[in-house]
Amino acid sequence: MQAILTGRKVFDPSMGGMRDRDGSPPPPPPPVDPAKNEQAIFDRIAESMAYANSFDLGSVELQRRFDRFDEEASRRGAPAPGTAAARRAQAAAGPVHAGQREFIEDLSAIDDTRAAAPAAPAQATPVWGALGAATDRGASVRLGDVGRLAGPDLSRPFFDTGEHVRSGDDVGTVPLRIANVDFTYGDLVAMPDFFENPADLLGASERELTALRGHIRRSAAHYRTSTGNDPVTETDWSTATGGRYLRLAATNYTHFAPPSVIEVSFPQAHGDNRARYAELHQQALRESQRLHLANPSGTPTLESALIVNAFADHFLTDAFASGHLVNKEVVIDAFRREFYHGSSLNAAGQAFFTRVANRAFSGEVARRFSELEQADPTIGIGGVGWHANINSASRFATLLQRAAEQEPEKIANVAVKALHDHLNSTGVMVGNNAGAVPWRLHGDEALESSTLAVMKQAVAQSVADLRDPAILASGADLGALVDRVWRFTPEPTSAGLTVLRTALQTYTTPGSTVLSNAAADLITAQLDQLIAELVGGGHLRRA
Repeated sequence: MQAILTGRKVFDPSMGGMRDRDGSPPPPPPPVDPAKNEQAIFDRIAESMAYANSFDLGSVELQRRFDRFDEEASRRGAPAPGTAAARRAQAAAGPVHAGQREFIEDLSAIDDTRAAAPAAPAQATPVWGALGAATDRGASVRLGDVGRLAGPDLSRPFFDTGEHVRSGDDVGTVPLRIANVDFTYGDLVAMPDFFENPADLLGASERELTALRGHIRRSAAHYRTSTGNDPVTETDWSTATGGRYLRLAATNYTHFAPPSVIEVSFPQAHGDNRARYAELHQQALRESQRLHLANPSGTPTLESALIVNAFADHFLTDAFASGHLVNKEVVIDAFRREFYHGSSLNAAGQAFFTRVANRAFSGEVARRFSELEQADPTIGIGGVGWHANINSASRFATLLQRAAEQEPEKIANVAVKALHDHLNSTGVMVGNNAGAVPWRLHGDEALESSTLAVMKQAVAQSVADLRDPAILASGADLGALVDRVWRFTPEPTSAGLTVLRTALQTYTTPGSTVLSNAAADLITAQLDQLIAELVGGGHLRRA
C-alpha cells in the first residue's frame, strides 16, 4: 500500500499486477519532420495538438489502477477506535466518502510510522566553567538577523530544471537567439528560475547565457535518460547567476497555485502561478499582434513573442507539480497563526523548536555547532565578555526560537518546504477541465509520463495561441485565450482536496511530530550552508 501511495508502484495490465514506476512510458506523439524555418514550430504544434486532443490518460491505466485501489480499500476494516489513524480521519475537513477515508487513514499510517522514530535525547547543559553558573545563560543569546537559518534552499520548491525543459520538447527545433546564444523553446521555459522577468533575460550577457544553457541541457539530458542524480548542483546555478538564483528562490511565491485550488479565500500580496502566467502570456500575445500588424502581407517571425511565451510557460508548468497545489502565502499565514502570539512564539511554538533541537542536535550537527559560540558577548564581568557556546540541545533550541521570532516568514519556509516535499512524494489525485481521466500528480524529480503528456498539451496550446487569428480581431479577448490554456492544468479531485487540506493542517501545527521531524531533517541536510551563513553573517564564531 505504501508503494502505491508514494508512487513507487503502478498497475500494469499486461502484467496483471504492479510494477516499478520507472517502467516504459506511454507512446510519444507521432514524429514530425519540420522544415527548417519559423513556420515549422507551428506546423509541429498543430500536429501535437491533434495528438494531445485525442490522447486519453485511460490508456496508461491510471483510472483502473485507482479503481482497484478503492475496491481493495473498501474491503478493509475501519481503524481501531482511538487510534491516531482514526482520529486524523475523523478530523479531516468536510464530509469524507468511504474511499477517501481509507486513503487518509493510509496516509496517516505512514505519518505515524515516521512520527514513531525516537527523537535524540537532549544533552545535559554544561556548567559555565569557573563561573559555576547553575542556570543556562545561553537563554540570553541575541543573534540579530538570524532569519538566515531559513535560507533560500529551504524555500526552493520548483520542478527541477530539466523537467521544465521537457515540457517544450515538442515545440520544434528552430533556435531562439538571445545575445548570440541559441536556445530551444524548452531551454527558455526553465529561465524564470534564474531571471525575474523576460527583460532581464534579454539583457543578460553572452557569457552568463552560455553557462546557463550548458547547465540547463545537462539537467534536461539527465531527466530524459534518468541516469543517477542531476549533475547540476545548486552551487552551479548560483555561480552562473552571481547568486541571483538563490535570491529569486527566497521569494518564489508566483510558482505556487492560487488559494482557490484548495477552495479558500485569501488576500494575496505576492501573486501566484496562474496570475503570472496570464500576465506573461498576454504580453506574448500582444507582441504577436504587433508583429503581425507590422507585416500584414506576410508571415512574420515571432521570435520575440516566443521568448516571452516560453518564460510564461514556466509558470504554466509549475502548476503540474503536486507540491505547488497549496498556495505559499496560505501556508505561511497558517504557520504564523498557529505558532505565534503577536511577534513572539507561543508556548506551543517554543515547544516545537525544542523538539526540533532535541532531534537535530546529535551526531554531526552537535559536533559542528559545539565548535561555535555567540559572536557578541552574552554576559560581562569586570570588563571580560563571555560568549555562549552552542554546545547543548537547549542552547540550540534557543537559537532556533530567536530565529523564529526575528524572521517568522523566513522560518515558516520550513513548513512550506516540508509540505511541498511530502505532496510531491505522496502525490495527489487530480483531473482537469479539458476532460483528462483523473490521475495521480507528483512533483519535483518525479515527473511521470502521465503528467508530462498533459503538460505538453498545455504548452502546445499556449504556443498555438500566438498564431490564432482571433488575436487580430478588434478588441480581442486575450483572457479567453489564457483560460483555454489553463483548462489543461490539474485540479484536485474531491479525494485530492481532502488530502491537500489534511496535509496543510499537519504541516502548520506546532504539535505535529511529522513537521518537527521534517524540520530537524532539513537542518541536518543543509548543515554546511546553515553554519556558513551564521558565521559569515557575524552571528556565530568559532569557539
